[in-house]
Amino acid sequence: MTFSQITIPLIGKMSTWRGSVTDEYFVISFIRGVLSISLNERECNLDNNVCHYAVSDGLFASSKEKTNLMEVMGDYVKTSHDKEQNEISFTDVMAILDWKYDEHAKIYYDNLADEA
Repeated sequence: MTFSQITIPLIGKMSTWRGSVTDEYFVISFIRGVLSISLNERECNLDNNVCHYAVSDGLFASSKEKTNLMEVMGDYVKTSHDKEQNEISFTDVMAILDWKYDEHAKIYYDNLADEA
């Protein structure tokens, strides 16, 4: 699995985890308070089926105070965005998705990305 965190000028910071399990590839992203996941048996088709799975506590709190989407996002970016981006981990993602770690899982080291 690989993790990347980049900043895009109009979007801000985003966190992405890419990896695979026995029969599927996955991409999980956390962008502006929204956790999205894509699973597919073919890596090249990952962008075809994206599910926006959850929103963060900060984005949810901002949406309770405002109704206009631009105001919600503006409030979220000012109050919670950087903190949540800096603190989210794959352990958090596993808990949100209710994924369990199998301590007996076989790791295919040939498929691991080189560390930068």
